[in-house]
Amino acid sequence: MPPRQARGQPLHPIYPLLRGPRRVGKTVLLRQLIESLIAEAVNPQRILYIAFDELPTLRDLDEPVLAIARWYESHAVAVGTARPV
Repeated sequence: MPPRQARGQPLHPIYPLLRGPRRVGKTVLLRQLIESLIAEAVNPQRILYIAFDELPTLRDLDEPVLAIARWYESHAVAVGTARPV
């Protein structure tokens, strides 16, 4: 049974994951998707894109994804410019 919907949104949001071999176009696809969302009037501050291979300092964090999500929530969501999906 699919999740119940509230105001047109799924009860549990879906967070897609894109993975695959190097140099097959994953980043290009994601950047095109971001451009498309912005062209459709999605507030750019509601879009969170993280390239983990470009952030070597994340190696020092125990839970880098959680740390980034908390930062985003406290800086973008908390000031009212974005809201969690």
